[in-house]
Amino acid sequence: MKNFDVVIAGYGLSGALAAYWCNEFGLSCCVLEKKPYAGGISILAGGDVRTSSDSRKTFEYLRQTNNGTVSDKVLAALADGMTEIHEDLKIIADEVGSVVKYIKATETEQAQHNYGFEGWDSLDLARIVKADCVDIKKDYPNAKARSHAHGWKLYGTVDKVVRKRRIPIYFNTALTKVDRESKTINDTFGYKKLIIATGGFEADHELQRQNWQLGPLMHNGFDGNTGDGIKLLNSWGAENCHMWHFHGGYCFKHPSGFGIRVKGMNAWNPTQKFLAKSQLPVGHIIVDQDGKRYMNEWNSYYTDSGWRAMDYFDNDTVRYPRSPSYFISTEKGRLQGPWGSITFNLPNISYKEWSQDNLAEIDSGIITKCNSIDDLADFIRCKTKNLSDTLNKVKTRQDDFDRPDGLDIDFDFPPFYVAPVWPTVGNTQGGPRHNENYQPLNAFGKIVDKDVYSIGECGSSFGWLYMSAGNWAECFVSAKNSVLHIKNHQ
Repeated sequence: MKNFDVVIAGYGLSGALAAYWCNEFGLSCCVLEKKPYAGGISILAGGDVRTSSDSRKTFEYLRQTNNGTVSDKVLAALADGMTEIHEDLKIIADEVGSVVKYIKATETEQAQHNYGFEGWDSLDLARIVKADCVDIKKDYPNAKARSHAHGWKLYGTVDKVVRKRRIPIYFNTALTKVDRESKTINDTFGYKKLIIATGGFEADHELQRQNWQLGPLMHNGFDGNTGDGIKLLNSWGAENCHMWHFHGGYCFKHPSGFGIRVKGMNAWNPTQKFLAKSQLPVGHIIVDQDGKRYMNEWNSYYTDSGWRAMDYFDNDTVRYPRSPSYFISTEKGRLQGPWGSITFNLPNISYKEWSQDNLAEIDSGIITKCNSIDDLADFIRCKTKNLSDTLNKVKTRQDDFDRPDGLDIDFDFPPFYVAPVWPTVGNTQGGPRHNENYQPLNAFGKIVDKDVYSIGECGSSFGWLYMSAGNWAECFVSAKNSVLHIKNHQ
């Protein structure tokens, strides 16, 4: 039997940080990871960590974005912890020579990455901008990150520190048996405290089917998050919260079955819409299965809430007419840059890069070229008149959805390009409800097991609107707070 003060299940960012804090506070620990490789969904993240310059202001912001779904005590603990992230990250980064940049919300375009509620100006960012110790191709050969993302630098930095400190990591080791009476796992590991850091349920179709009207969706490139910790804690009596809430947009379908994000649409602040700026021109529209436009394709946070307009059931026709929907663009749009951005942390993926001119995707059939509106309507299987009316409104700039770019697209001449797009889950927010120390609670608000903690995405504190870069903030705060609670209650 291998005995530890703390056993940590899951080696994404929250699990890696929990291992770091255990070691920092003098607690023996090990990490159990069911996959044969590191990184999880964390390594695919954008890489910014939301911090706070004023916990009181941040708390007020979180209260508004959570809309009563999460207790004030939990939100206050998160806001307080966010004020410590920058200094903690600098100490971690210094250990392996990585470099941290701090970005004030009021001094950068990052001010756009929020909803403009009271307290938004306290939401700063920390980012690893240099990580010479990390070689993504060598260290994480299964990972393909976004071109502008910093997530692999941050995850890789924490991973390097954990391995430098020789903290045991057991790969290919799922939680197959947990005996809470003897405090053993898989008849191999003994624990005093157990931290569940197994992520959400992006790749578990049954949990999705039971909790989402839309039913099972594609994930964004990692198949390891199957709700293992959620199911385990539910079996012990933990109550779930806001299981409906997930972070995602609309995506093309990769030949391997996961989602490919539409590229280029930056977030923007609804109270400062005039400052909205996209990485690439937004040269497309989205129509439903009847050929009708129904959404702002570039809403204020496409990658978070882009899926919500698609969550519609037509009771008269007994179908979901917006899933799939259809992406439509022009020859000018094709020449403006790649439509898709491929990310994944999976082995044996051969198609890794979306072409700059989109021609490879046309050749492969992801995108279909049409030489007339009739051809477009045939592909979508809708009435030509519906589609023609939609395109005419776009041509005359009649925008019912007030897109920030003024809907500057010309559908005057073919060819046109079309592809099905689906709502896709980037990461889930729901899971076991917990207290401010990240101990799971039952339906009556009682602690399920005083020796068990649930951190990171396994029961996120974002119950209505997501705070950009917030999941990583919660990884930092939940890992530190849970381990500190363990240390203080030995």
